[in-house]
Amino acid sequence: MVRCLLVLLFFPIFLFAQKTKLKEVYFYNSPQLSKAYSVLKKNKLIKHGAYKSYFENGKIKETGIYEFNLKVGEWIEFNNYGEPQKYKTYKKGKLEEQRKTGIWEKFYEGGKVIKRYDHDKEEQLETLFVLQIEFPRIARENNIQGVVEIGLVIDEDCEIKEINIVKSLETDCDEAALNAIRKLAELIQKYDKTKCTGIKQVIPVHFKIE
Repeated sequence: MVRCLLVLLFFPIFLFAQKTKLKEVYFYNSPQLSKAYSVLKKNKLIKHGAYKSYFENGKIKETGIYEFNLKVGEWIEFNNYGEPQKYKTYKKGKLEEQRKTGIWEKFYEGGKVIKRYDHDKEEQLETLFVLQIEFPRIARENNIQGVVEIGLVIDEDCEIKEINIVKSLETDCDEAALNAIRKLAELIQKYDKTKCTGIKQVIPVHFKIE
């Protein structure tokens, strides 16, 4: 009877003492690590032990633990800044609990529009609009730097009612600034009509050689 009890107690320890081998996977044609995890030496298709995956910028993407190909315990997902975003708890491969944390971002128009949601405060944050303006060649060659100020009036339907140059810098810079503000108005109309409450403001557009 005593011998049988000892066998039952040590059996799970025997399972976790399986010999493993570290496996590393890299991004295509890159020295950057994509995944690192352990597999059983006897069967390299079975993940067993700590698991980590990475973004191409080197930041950790996900961490967790496998037991015989099944996710167990707490798994954490990160954003590409290295900040925790999602916590998941698994038991024998089955998801038991999940919670999101921090500020989540969704990118549109190639990153020009960033919608954000704060899961800690459970509220939608202000949408960000990021426009990269190409520095006009002639102005750059002549080391022309400064600010163009654009006056903008948008009605409640997100339509531009008025757009004009309040402060000029140089012809090509003025035109580049006008085009950028027109694009901004289009993005606001498409992605965040809550801002269309009758906007009337002067927007500075900076041209600086770095």
